[in-house]
Amino acid sequence: MVDNNVKNGANYYRLRSVSTDGKYVLSNVQLVNFDGMISSSIKIFPNPVRNMLTVSGAVPGSNITLLDIAGKTMKQLTVGGSGVDQAETNRLLPGTYLLKVTTPGGNITTIKMDK
Repeated sequence: MVDNNVKNGANYYRLRSVSTDGKYVLSNVQLVNFDGMISSSIKIFPNPVRNMLTVSGAVPGSNITLLDIAGKTMKQLTVGGSGVDQAETNRLLPGTYLLKVTTPGGNITTIKMDK
């Protein structure tokens, strides 16, 4: 079962179990909080990157940290209201980097990026 219409914040769910004779039982209501970050919604392009990296689908207010493969912070920025941001990468050396996106709620998504 997948909810394709998840909303930011509080989402309430309950299950209805139906038997073969048509009778049903409802479960207790469950609260699930989402802060809008679903890792598959974050996209980076181009990858490999040349001079400018675009990050889309991140929750506004999220912190983006670009790390080299050793874990050293190379660049940091905060996602604006549109959920799309760009970072200059022309000073990065060729290699593999990690883009860590941390939402205001503390969820972390890490994406591998090449230059």
